[in-house]
Formats: sequence, structure tokens, C-alpha cells
Amino acid sequence: MKQLFFCLFLFLTFASVHANESSDTCQWYVPKTVSMNSETSDYLEFKVSCNCLTLSFEIHVYNRWGNALYSSDDVNEAWDVSKVTDGSYFWVIKGTYETEEPFEFNGSVAVITGN
Repeated sequence: MKQLFFCLFLFLTFASVHANESSDTCQWYVPKTVSMNSETSDYLEFKVSCNCLTLSFEIHVYNRWGNALYSSDDVNEAWDVSKVTDGSYFWVIKGTYETEEPFEFNGSVAVITGN
């Protein structure tokens, strides 16, 4: 079954997270799946983006036991998933928009690296 995943050149699915139910102006794009390209050993990074400016931002990624694996306060920084094993990882994003409205989201990402 793992060989099937290695045959994929790219498999990246995005989840769309709205800032709140009453506002469609701020939208977050968060990968739901990140997989490895085994033929070139290129890896994909777990990176989020938003179409709004933020005053503050932080992201935390945890393994299934709740151990912190990655944290950043830079929305342009990405988590290098090539050093983790296959599995589901949980993330929390929080901060403040330019309008001083706070935000907080959480979810999970499936990582398929072949490790």
C-alpha cells in the first residue's frame, strides 16, 4: 500500500477555514494532506496562508500524544515534514487580524512521507 503513495508525484489537498461565520473576507488555506515525491526526494512543506493581514500569528503542530513538534510566529514559514513519520498531526492557529479581531482554528493534517 505504501508503494501506491510513492507513485504519487504530488498530493496536496487544502481545507478552507473561514474567519467566522458572518465574514467571508478572511479565509485561511490549510493543507489537509502532505505527501512525499519519492522519485526526486522532494518534500512538501506544511504551510498555511490567509488572504488577510494579521497583527499577530502563531501556529503549533502536535503529534498524537500531544507533544509539540513545530511552532512559529511567522505566517510565511513552513513546517518541514520530511523529518516525521507517516501519520496524523494536529495543529492550532491563533492570533489577531489587522482589524484587531482575534482568531483561533484547529484541525489535523495527514503526512505521508514513507518514513
